[in-house]
Amino acid sequence: MTLPTIYGEFDSEVAVVCSQAAERIRTRMKRTAEDIIEIGGDLTLVKGTIDHGLFLKWVEAEFEMSERTARNFMAVYEKFKTAKFADLESFQPSALYALTTASDEVVGEAMEMAKQGKVTPAAINKLKEEKKKLKEKYDLAKAKVDNLDVQNAKLHGRETDLRDNIGWLEGEIERLSEELKSKAPSTIEINKHRVMLVAVWEMAPPEDRQWFKSEYAS
Repeated sequence: MTLPTIYGEFDSEVAVVCSQAAERIRTRMKRTAEDIIEIGGDLTLVKGTIDHGLFLKWVEAEFEMSERTARNFMAVYEKFKTAKFADLESFQPSALYALTTASDEVVGEAMEMAKQGKVTPAAINKLKEEKKKLKEKYDLAKAKVDNLDVQNAKLHGRETDLRDNIGWLEGEIERLSEELKSKAPSTIEINKHRVMLVAVWEMAPPEDRQWFKSEYAS
């Protein structure tokens, strides 16, 4: 078999690896789940073997395969390289491609679906959309809870300030109360003197009242 001209850019050992991988890939183009994963594995092998920039040229020369298709194969390999092939038999090829961008939770539920029969890309996309909506609801609820936590923290701060203010007011009341107690005796004495002065004023003759008035006018 004549090799594509791209092989002229490889050394002999790399050319052997790539040609063997190409042959394996061609025999698996029927694309069962196992085939897709094995193709992705060989594409990944070649990509890691040849020089940067030559991979897509090799893919096109050997299979007339687009970059997108090659990346889909490799993405499936990365996602399911540790899975049991028997667990993937119910997946249509495009369903496997759809799962490469799915969360582990979606993949787990898809595996459960596969036990009941064929899994289509439509079923995977529906599952992904449902999970997306659930996540949006969760994120919205979490945002509300976070906002309530912030508001609660603010209220707690205000409560602390109010308690501090109340404590200060109680201290002021106690201080003023003690101050009033300490001033009460002198106030009583002043009031006694006022009563006595009024009594003297009432009993004093007119000529003495004039003196009294000038003496205590203030």
